[in-house]
Amino acid sequence: TNLSLSDTRCRTNFDPDSARQQLAHIVGESNVSPYQHRPASEPALTVAPGSLAEVCEVIKLASSEGWAVVPAGAMTWLDAGQPLRKVNVIVSTKRFTRIIEHEPADLVAITEAGVTLEQLNCELARNGQWLPVDPPDDADRGGATIGGVVATGLSGAQQFGYGPPRRHVIGMKVVTADGNLIKVGGRVVKNVAGYDLCKLFTGSYGTLGMIVEVNFKLRPIPFETRTVAVSGHGEDLLLAGRRVIASHLFPVAAELLSPGLTRKAGLAEGREHLLLLRFAGSINAVDQQAKRALELLSDKNQSAAPQITATDAAIWRSLAALPLRFSEELVCRVGLRPADVGNFLTALKETYISNKGAELMWHAGLGDGRIRFVDRGDHKQNKLNEIEAAASARLETLSTKAQVLGGMLIIEHAATEIKKRASVWNQPVTMSGLMQRVKQQLDPHDIFSPGRFGDAPWRATSDYRGREPKLDLLR
Repeated sequence: TNLSLSDTRCRTNFDPDSARQQLAHIVGESNVSPYQHRPASEPALTVAPGSLAEVCEVIKLASSEGWAVVPAGAMTWLDAGQPLRKVNVIVSTKRFTRIIEHEPADLVAITEAGVTLEQLNCELARNGQWLPVDPPDDADRGGATIGGVVATGLSGAQQFGYGPPRRHVIGMKVVTADGNLIKVGGRVVKNVAGYDLCKLFTGSYGTLGMIVEVNFKLRPIPFETRTVAVSGHGEDLLLAGRRVIASHLFPVAAELLSPGLTRKAGLAEGREHLLLLRFAGSINAVDQQAKRALELLSDKNQSAAPQITATDAAIWRSLAALPLRFSEELVCRVGLRPADVGNFLTALKETYISNKGAELMWHAGLGDGRIRFVDRGDHKQNKLNEIEAAASARLETLSTKAQVLGGMLIIEHAATEIKKRASVWNQPVTMSGLMQRVKQQLDPHDIFSPGRFGDAPWRATSDYRGREPKLDLLR
C-alpha cells in the first residue's frame, strides 16, 4: 500500500494565534490552549481532539503546515530523549477515555489511549483480570495513560515475572504522519499475519505516529500476593537474591534498593540496602514460596531477620511512583544481563565515591538486569557549568562500562545542557541507522517529536515534498 503524504509547506515561523484558530475549527475553542513549559523553548499549543477523525484532521493540518507534533498522555515523558528541535503542537489524549471492549472469556481488552492504567485495571478487576504491567506511575500526577505506557514501552520491578508492555500488546490503531489511521495487529492473541508492527510502535516515544487505541491480552488476577523483605549489606543481599532466584522459586519481582532510595520511598530508615521479593499466584503456592524464601534469606550476617510485609501492594505502588518524583534530577536506566548487575553496581559506587557533591540512589532488578539510578547533584547556580560537566563525565564512564558488559545506559531525565554534552540513548551505530531508516519511511517530513532519537540526516540531503514514499512496512 502506498500512503501519499500531504505536500508540506515548510514554515520558518510558527504563528500560535493563526494555528489556534485553525485547530479550534477542528476540535473546538475550549480544547486548544497555550503551552509554555519544557520541552517547548518557544510558545506552543496543546490540542485535545475528541475523536479519531479529529486526530487525523489535526495531524493532516500539522503536516501541511510543517508543524512539529508531540503526542502526549499524562505529560510526564515530554522531555524524554534528545532535546527536541522544535515543539509546535502537543496533541493530548486526555479526551480518549473509553474502555471500548472487554472479553473476559478471551482475556482481551480494547481501550483508548487516554485511559489510565489504574482506570483500566479497576474495570478489568470486576471480572478478576488485569493488565500485568507496572510502569513508572504516580497517581498524584494523574496516573500513567495507556498510550504513554505503550509509547514508552517501560515497565518496572514486576517485569521479571510478567514481561514488558510489548509482550501484552496484540493490536493498536495509530495515526501516521500524513493523518491516516492505520490498524496493526489484531483483536485476538493468535494473529501472526505480516510484520508485528505493534512491537515497532511500542517504545517509539511518539516519533513514528500517534497511538490512539490499543488491544491487550490480559491475565487473571493472582489469588494471593506476598512480599518478603530483608535489609542488610548490598553485596550480601545481592547474593541472597540470586540464591532465591536460582532455587526454582518464582518471584514476580526481585528488587534491590540503595539506602537512600529506601528512605525516599518510605520503606525503611534508609541506613541499609533493602531486598524485596514478591510472589504471586495461588494461596498455597505463594505460602510455600514465601516460607522457602524466608529460609533461604535467613543469614546470621544480616542485620535483621527477613519478614513478610504487611503492606504488599503499597510497597510496589511507591516504587513505581519514584522515577517520576525525580524528574528535575539526573535519572538513568541501564539494561544488562542479570549476571552483570553486581559488576555495574560496583562501578556505579566507585564512580560516585569521590563525588561528594552528588547524592546517588538506585534500585536494581536482580532477575531481569534492569537498573535505574538517580544523581541528585548540587544545584548551585554559580557552579552549573562545572556541575553539568562533572555529571556528563560520570555518565560517559558509566555508559562505557555498560557497553563493555554488553548492555546499554539511557538517560531518562536530565538538564538540557547535560543531554547536549552526553549521548542520551547510547545505542550502537547499527541500531541508530535502522531506527533512522524506519523513521524515514513512516515520517519522512520528521513531523513527530523531531530530534528525540537524534537528527534526521535525510532531511538535509533530500526534498520529499510532492513525493509518495512507499511505506512497505504498512502493507
